[in-house]
Amino acid sequence: MANDSFGEWLRRRRRASGWTQKELAFRINCSTSAIRKMEAEQRRPSAQVIERLAQAFEIPLSERKAFLRFARGDWRAILPQSDEAATLRVLRFDPHSPLPQSMMDFPGTIRVDDLLRLAWESPDVKEKLALLQHALDQAEAQGDVRRQLEYLWQLGWLDQTNRFVYWEQALARARLLGDSQALASGLSMVGFFLVLNGDLDSAQKYLADSSMLYQQLQLKPVTSHLISAYGQISLIRGEFEKARAYLQKHARASLELGSRENYLWSYVRLGYVALHEGNLAEARSIFSESVQEFRKDKSTIGVVFALEGLAGLLQQAGDPAQATRLIGWADSTREKISDTRPILEQAEVERIRAACLGALGEISFSEACEEGKKLSLDEAIASALSNG
Repeated sequence: MANDSFGEWLRRRRRASGWTQKELAFRINCSTSAIRKMEAEQRRPSAQVIERLAQAFEIPLSERKAFLRFARGDWRAILPQSDEAATLRVLRFDPHSPLPQSMMDFPGTIRVDDLLRLAWESPDVKEKLALLQHALDQAEAQGDVRRQLEYLWQLGWLDQTNRFVYWEQALARARLLGDSQALASGLSMVGFFLVLNGDLDSAQKYLADSSMLYQQLQLKPVTSHLISAYGQISLIRGEFEKARAYLQKHARASLELGSRENYLWSYVRLGYVALHEGNLAEARSIFSESVQEFRKDKSTIGVVFALEGLAGLLQQAGDPAQATRLIGWADSTREKISDTRPILEQAEVERIRAACLGALGEISFSEACEEGKKLSLDEAIASALSNG
């Protein structure tokens, strides 16, 4: 190892993690060509890229300075160890950080179930993450791989910055357990979110593997993310009839199986299909109904997603002021609940924002946006539906 160049080390470590150059580029937010040039010793990474690589490969904090020197060309620096077990290590919080207050106030011995209850009762996302991490630590100490799998999925849902890191670790646990059904479901979920982040090539690999597993298991992936993912891919490609068919199939199956949450998410996505088709009346009906149903279920992010759809509709219908208010409210609400838009959804919102800015001018646009940020959830819903 001491004789390795950084490029050679990077290539071997990437392959040991099971990632293509494109997949690593996605994880550290750089181009595939940049990874290729780094591995070929044609380019040195910036300090920012080095830090992202250190996070992706879980380089301990105590080794980060040496890793920085190594990556910038100092081969005498102490190299981080590379082994296949690295793919099973989990991203961790600072072990020296204090326990969450909810744990400090808890009487008696804290069990895993207590940690989970405290996590879901906490209104603070950072505290939720810390509690789940402590639950994961306990599961690892007990050698309970099944619980590790569960907590890694939950951590990925909450921590969008490191989502794919956690979920890759969850997939590794599913393989370790030999749980093909959990693996098939997990692969479809990762593929779906890769679609939302614009990486269709990587997404389709995960989706193909998921589909193959479902076929081998002779199970129908009716409530997995597989069908929705193919619907979203069809929408991106402008294949509206195929998108509609996939999403309707998923919505019907979810309703039949009693999965209201999956049904609502497929249904609201049908509104986006109608919107892109130019069928504003259908889109208005779907978005309006979805808003009210998500509100009944106390799904704030569901309400946000549906109102973002209504914002796009209002912009197309010639009401840029109201569209801007809804986008302002959605931006503010997403920040409060720590739910960042995936890349494709953010691009759609930016398109709406640009169109509204052009129609209103900077002053009126800024005023409408600030008005939206001050609305409560119920006020935003009432305003949107009264104008719908």
